[in-house]
Amino acid sequence: MTGPRDIERRVLLSILDLTREGPTSSATIRRRSRVPESTLREFLERLYDGGLIRLSGDRVEASPTQRIGIAVRAVILGGDLERVSRGLGWLEFENFVALAFQENGYAVRRHLRFRSQGRRWEVDLLALRRPLMVLVECKHWLHGLAASIIRKTVKEHLAKAKAFTEALPGLRRGVNLLGWSHATVVPALVSLTQSPFKFYEAVPIVPVLQLPSFISDLPAHIPHLAHLRVELPPSLDDLLPEG
Repeated sequence: MTGPRDIERRVLLSILDLTREGPTSSATIRRRSRVPESTLREFLERLYDGGLIRLSGDRVEASPTQRIGIAVRAVILGGDLERVSRGLGWLEFENFVALAFQENGYAVRRHLRFRSQGRRWEVDLLALRRPLMVLVECKHWLHGLAASIIRKTVKEHLAKAKAFTEALPGLRRGVNLLGWSHATVVPALVSLTQSPFKFYEAVPIVPVLQLPSFISDLPAHIPHLAHLRVELPPSLDDLLPEG
């Protein structure tokens, strides 16, 4: 028997699929979700009241932030994480993470590649606000993975953070650190929804909807988080014009 949670999940997944490229209509959602019109209207009004969609007559819209909220709600209702992730799109997830840092005064570098310890590395997202550098791993499908996988992911990210700090003096011009005397590098993971851990080895694992509050509180919590301090003594690059 199909219950209210199953119906709401179908509606949410349909909205997620249909609003990826822009607004859609309630009629289109009804056909996709196979939900009676009266029931659909009730759910749409509930989503509107909850701030998850914009609703005007038959027109249904969802902003990037609202689409993140829809995806999280669908997973909470038992939606398959891989299915939800396909509907949301990796780039949307990463865009949301970047925007959250930018709105808190951070400059953002995405997909930063560097060499260290004899190999190549890549950082999903590097957020900079002197003297902080947040090394972010975006884990779209982290929810639902075994605790052992999460532990492994954190250990790998810590290794990446250490390699990054070793390479940082040579990267200072490329990531625009001219004038910095030191940096505090903080590794963090951002997940689509709640993981089994809030922290592992003092590395925060942050559900994406809690990211804005995490960022605003971050400076006060640095002493309690995994972090690495890097000295950046003056170099010739500090005296050269950028170009």
